Amino acid sequence: MKLNILFSFLVFTLYSFGSFAGVNATAMKGKIYKFAVSTSEFCTSPVTVYSNDNATYGDAFSQAALFQQHLDDGTYKCLMIEMSDNIKITPAANDGTGCVAGTESTHDFCRSSTQSYQLIDGTKGTCANGVKDERVAIYFSTISTTTDPDNQANPSVAFNPPASASDAGSKGLKLGSALVVSSTTTSTFVMDTTGRLASATDPVIGNYCRAIPLMSFK
Repeated sequence: MKLNILFSFLVFTLYSFGSFAGVNATAMKGKIYKFAVSTSEFCTSPVTVYSNDNATYGDAFSQAALFQQHLDDGTYKCLMIEMSDNIKITPAANDGTGCVAGTESTHDFCRSSTQSYQLIDGTKGTCANGVKDERVAIYFSTISTTTDPDNQANPSVAFNPPASASDAGSKGLKLGSALVVSSTTTSTFVMDTTGRLASATDPVIGNYCRAIPLMSFK
């Protein structure tokens, strides 16, 4: 299969993140270092599809595909992305105190020393307090059940792969269905930010503009 990937969040999912009434974005910038897949729902033996240790920020609204890459036929139950934990977003309209029309702000989703993460190569770490540019991994698995990447109850859920069935609700984000690859398939990542920005408050960084885009492969 030929896989067309934009710079931004990577997730193959057939569900939405639920109700989220907010404002549109005019720009959304992110930085991706690595993308990997696994045939196991526990994200073991990852196959790296893309890697760039010198990644820079790109805008989902203006940048072309990050790469086109062949992926061997198979059923992939876990998708992994290493990226900066800082998403730079510009709202199209005001929404509360965090989202200001035309003003770029940073959504830092690994922002507290109580949050832990595991990179794709197994390296573990702890997030820094406040808005820092840190490299973290996000895991999407068919066994995971959580659908909010900025989960307030368990802020480390997205950054750690499930190791057993008992981790379904505490590690990894829900992958709506496995990515089934065949030699006749071409898939392109699409991110929809329509109405997906809203003001939020965090005890570490205060008011901020929260982005929860809808993502899919088509």
